[in-house]
Amino acid sequence: MKKTRFGKEWIQRGIVLAIAVAALRVTSGQTELTKVRGGLTFEAYFDIGGNSVQSIFDDFRYPNEPDLVQYVTEFTSRLVFPDSSHENYGGRMYGWIVPPESGEYEFFIRSDDGGQLYLSLDDNPANAFLIAEETGCCGPFEEPGAPETAFPTALTAGKRYYIEALWKEGGGGDYCDVAWRKVGDPAVPRNLSFIPGSVLETLAIPGTFTPPQISISSPASGSTFDPGQAVTVTVAATSTAPKTIVKVELLEAGKILGEATASPFAISLDSLSEDVHSIVARVTDSAGLFKVSEPITVTLGGQVEKITFLAIDDKTRWRYDRSGEDLGTEWRENNFDDSAWPQGTALIADEGTTTVEPIRTPISRFNDAGNYVQAFFFRAHFTFSGEVTPSVKLQLRHVVDDGAVFYLNGVEIHRFGIAAGVEVDYLTNASGHENAYEGPYEIDLSSLVSGDNVLAAEVHQSGGSSSDMVFGAELIATIPGGSAPVAPKFSGASRSGNNIVVEWTGSGRLQSADTITGPWTDVATAASPYSSAISGGAKFFRLRQ
Repeated sequence: MKKTRFGKEWIQRGIVLAIAVAALRVTSGQTELTKVRGGLTFEAYFDIGGNSVQSIFDDFRYPNEPDLVQYVTEFTSRLVFPDSSHENYGGRMYGWIVPPESGEYEFFIRSDDGGQLYLSLDDNPANAFLIAEETGCCGPFEEPGAPETAFPTALTAGKRYYIEALWKEGGGGDYCDVAWRKVGDPAVPRNLSFIPGSVLETLAIPGTFTPPQISISSPASGSTFDPGQAVTVTVAATSTAPKTIVKVELLEAGKILGEATASPFAISLDSLSEDVHSIVARVTDSAGLFKVSEPITVTLGGQVEKITFLAIDDKTRWRYDRSGEDLGTEWRENNFDDSAWPQGTALIADEGTTTVEPIRTPISRFNDAGNYVQAFFFRAHFTFSGEVTPSVKLQLRHVVDDGAVFYLNGVEIHRFGIAAGVEVDYLTNASGHENAYEGPYEIDLSSLVSGDNVLAAEVHQSGGSSSDMVFGAELIATIPGGSAPVAPKFSGASRSGNNIVVEWTGSGRLQSADTITGPWTDVATAASPYSSAISGGAKFFRLRQ
């Protein structure tokens, strides 16, 4: 085990005092304090400079006077600070961990900036000692031998062990995550999940980890309003006593549209554009727990149809190139042959920190020869069967790290993190940017065609040593009057006896092939659900309009 640099006796006093202070806070109002299973206590100390955990210890408020006290249901700060908008603070998460199985466990910490992880070999906070440390910033969970990874520790099933993480945010991104792995588990460290609340406990009031409930009462989903008309959204939200509702927010595409902090939770939206809007409500209770409602859609103006051509999900497939080679400009074109490129669903990433969507296709930022890749290339086909008119709107939203340039049928339509006018090649640097949803951006329709289209993107790193790469994009069309047929989409595939059954929605024709690259042929008179006998080798299906 590593030895702390700060003096064990001093840190022990701070931990014990902090636990006592937490007890006084939680027991206010004559509420019984107890160890509650489900998560950890989260604290933040604002306006502390520097990047080192030592800055927290040096601040007179630690550990008695945190500026914020909430709770997390996993060992990650992202449940309280979900983005990178918080600067110059010290953070702390603490409580007890109860292993479900006896064995030796390795603990992993990653943080932005410096972070430290403490563990006691019993339930006494005074016996906690430093087991792992991030001295710089931003690395992933790493294999044993790295300072961010603790040596194996023998733990007994059902026994409580005090555990605590501290981190110091200076500027830029901010987070602290902790994972564990039982010795012998083959899981790769960078892909480990955060330690779940099911094995964590902290001092709290009963019901702390019961999430609030929320639903949108009105308007009904699918409601239509006149252009420019204010839309009042009413939300029903409740929490488990003695917790209270702190706020209710309305969001669209991850952006906050409005907020209410007192019942009745009615929020007026008076600046919605003439379009179809998908809105969710998010409630946060006094313990910091939140829950998101089911979405509703409201339309301002005439009836319109929204078609998602490409999405960040487990269905839209992207071809990609990570060779690190100069591909010139031909790769952007519609007729470029990308059949030899590997493919996957977004997010497609090499990222060791928290992402806004799951990483569905992990890749390396180094090519197969071990060389660092400066630019990654992505392509996806989609079919537009309507008429391209000025009333059609096309919107792009993306998640990239660090910068990107997008092309529609070979024509540049959007760039992010790379200045306008800069001639881009495979060695161009982008400005630094952490993965986050950006947009939606309205796209020029001049390069959109009826029939087959290709959205292409090149994602650039911020330099020769960037530690991550992230890509995902969605493309949505808004068509007035619902005049365009609904884009076809597979809804399921199953086996029934010796047959394969394929189901889909929307208007389109089913095609089949013996290989993923074709040739593809129409399946005559096929309608959903389509049943085909299983024979021979593999069979592939796709939908075309």
